[in-house]
Amino acid sequence: MQNSIWLIGHGGHANSIVSVLQGLGHEPGSLSFISPNRHEAVQGDLLEETVLGVSALANVGMHVICAFVGSDLGFRKQRVLDYERSGYKVIGFVSRTARIASNSNIDPSCQIFDGCHVGPNSILGMHTVVNTSAVIEHDCIVGDFSHVSVGVILLGGVSVGREVMIGAGTTILPGVKVGDRAVIGAGSVVTKDVAAATKVFGSPAKSHFSSELP
Repeated sequence: MQNSIWLIGHGGHANSIVSVLQGLGHEPGSLSFISPNRHEAVQGDLLEETVLGVSALANVGMHVICAFVGSDLGFRKQRVLDYERSGYKVIGFVSRTARIASNSNIDPSCQIFDGCHVGPNSILGMHTVVNTSAVIEHDCIVGDFSHVSVGVILLGGVSVGREVMIGAGTTILPGVKVGDRAVIGAGSVVTKDVAAATKVFGSPAKSHFSSELP
């Protein structure tokens, strides 16, 4: 990472990122925020964000971290792609307290928070978020832009598609496949495959709504 990092976003997720980055040795003065929604600086000078990227940032090529997240992972994906097309380097991080198997394959853009575990032969795609104390066991796959929330457990051989939201405290049993853009409610226990663009919750998790993929 460079000495100067821009965090794009605000709120609890951004504060958690600051804590992880400080644990990695970044001083508070090297971290600055802009809000993508309010067009104002949380720290530092007033900045402007355009549809095509963070045009007011000092230098093309500067490192930025997307510190916003929500149920609309497609929105997050579009923002990341906009920043990259505008010439900024969207980076990730791995907490010092995370345990990562040496033969796992983690894209450098992933955000991996405190206390997480990623097991052997697991693959994490681009811009995946693995939040605090989540466990991803051996031989799992998590697709691009998916979000694994606090305390989630993916048991061995689970396959998660792109832009999937997995709610806090969910457990997904071994070998289950979750389709692209599915949403799994907090505290669920997923015992069977989840179709793409389906919303499930409960123990065992059941489908309650679905929507077409664009």
